[in-house]
Amino acid sequence: MGLKVLIASLSAALGIALAAAVAGGAATVLLGAAVTALGFRLPNIWPLRRISARQNEIRASLPDALDLITVSAKAGLAFEAVLARFSTRMTGALAEEFGLMLREIGLGKTRRQALQDLAERLGVEEVRTFVAMIVHPLLVRMAIDVLFVDAEGRVLETRRALPPWRPAVGGKAVRRTLELPDGTSGRLDLQSGDRLIFGPTAV
Repeated sequence: MGLKVLIASLSAALGIALAAAVAGGAATVLLGAAVTALGFRLPNIWPLRRISARQNEIRASLPDALDLITVSAKAGLAFEAVLARFSTRMTGALAEEFGLMLREIGLGKTRRQALQDLAERLGVEEVRTFVAMIVHPLLVRMAIDVLFVDAEGRVLETRRALPPWRPAVGGKAVRRTLELPDGTSGRLDLQSGDRLIFGPTAV
């Protein structure tokens, strides 16, 4: 607020001096007021542009992040190891944010809270979707089957007997993640390419 007042005051002085030199009288007051209002808004413009640029950078790097995280999760790495691999192998805003989340967990914050804080802090819808997709499997304390499904209901991948505390991350085409009791996908013989039909959700 102090910076705003300072810039607005300087803008007002500049506007009054300019108006006095050009027109004088009522024009001085009007132009001075207009330049003061503009000066009060100027400090907001630069931070908003930086935030927007950072969010766009995160959106652009998210597909590569998903690929690396998916490979790491399939290799059986624990959640913290997945984060560490990403933050050390990638650069940019998203890698910095994952590194921060890893430090927060090391300081005692729960995985769920760290993920939710990440989504809230970044304000990027794609990150919120990513967090929603992995936060619940991380909290399950028993093995489960996980199905990754695309927008048309086709099964892209089945991951059977996923151990507890492991992230379940699918590829870029995944639109829905289904969690089933361990062994369910085998009993139903669900395979990649199968198409699922979802009924209406009860309210």
